Amino acid sequence: MEVGEIEQLTHICTDKEVKRRLDEENILFDGLVIKVNEVALRPLMGVTGHHPRRAMAYKYPAQQVATQLMGIAYQVGRTGAITPVAELAPVQLQGSVVSKATLHNFDFIEGADIRVGDWVRLQKSGEVIPYIVGPIVERRTGQEQPLKRPEVCPSCGTPLHQSEDGVALTCPSDTC
Repeated sequence: MEVGEIEQLTHICTDKEVKRRLDEENILFDGLVIKVNEVALRPLMGVTGHHPRRAMAYKYPAQQVATQLMGIAYQVGRTGAITPVAELAPVQLQGSVVSKATLHNFDFIEGADIRVGDWVRLQKSGEVIPYIVGPIVERRTGQEQPLKRPEVCPSCGTPLHQSEDGVALTCPSDTC
């Protein structure tokens, strides 16, 4: 195999057609690794600042779907941090039906301007954990409602405190 053939193979493996063909096999994957086994070709491939080029990894973009944010629930973590959870219209995404997704924290929601009733883009982090990428602003009707931060713990009713770093709302109660 010549260097030109290797470059052509690299181009083919990053092509959308290859991704489409592999998707048809009904196997979940997020990329490819191409390795050159022929030892004589390895010097022709060269090196980068930190690794040889005889093996190249190609990551495909994560699949995204649109769904509607129906509501936001709040859960209390083991440290007392309140985490907002998106309640979504159920949607099929990479082999599973997703109806809930993390919204990380309140700063994320406000920074992305995510509102209850919004249509949102959803994908899976690491092909496993569903999360909201952001709202689809073009689909807004004017009926969407901005998030109102909770003032009391959803579990015990204790007034919430802002964490020292200013990002998380926390429940100070020992019962939570």
